[in-house]
Amino acid sequence: MPTNKNNLFSLGSWEEVGRRFYGCFGKLLLITNEGTAIARGNKVTNKLYKMKFTLAPPTQSEFTFVASTSVPTWETWHQRYGHVSYSGLWKLLDLGLVDGFEINIHSPQPYCMPCMEAKLSEAPYGPATIRETDLGQLTHIDLWGKYDTASINGN
Repeated sequence: MPTNKNNLFSLGSWEEVGRRFYGCFGKLLLITNEGTAIARGNKVTNKLYKMKFTLAPPTQSEFTFVASTSVPTWETWHQRYGHVSYSGLWKLLDLGLVDGFEINIHSPQPYCMPCMEAKLSEAPYGPATIRETDLGQLTHIDLWGKYDTASINGN
């Protein structure tokens, strides 16, 4: 997802180019070829680590890190949380239920077209205004032929 602020990091690819990492007791340390520790991480779940990278002065290096300083808007969080209502987002913010839930509270809360379309419904059809009363005006025909397979009721 291009707009996701989180990135996945492959230890296999890191090790493949000759770099080292050490992991023990839920801690992880990434080390460059020169022996400089550039990242430390703590195990969050099964095989997922939350990493903190150390920013160093620019050098001749093969890797690039991208950082974003903008705070997400109401609309961004609305989409990230599967179109939850803005009042639900306010509740998450007020009660501090989500770590890292930073939001620009002055950003607009625009109407979401997918949400509006999902809430639309079509009124059911009312009773017919014209009723067929003469013979032959409305005919029901069984188009199914005679078959060897019996129905549920044995017909």
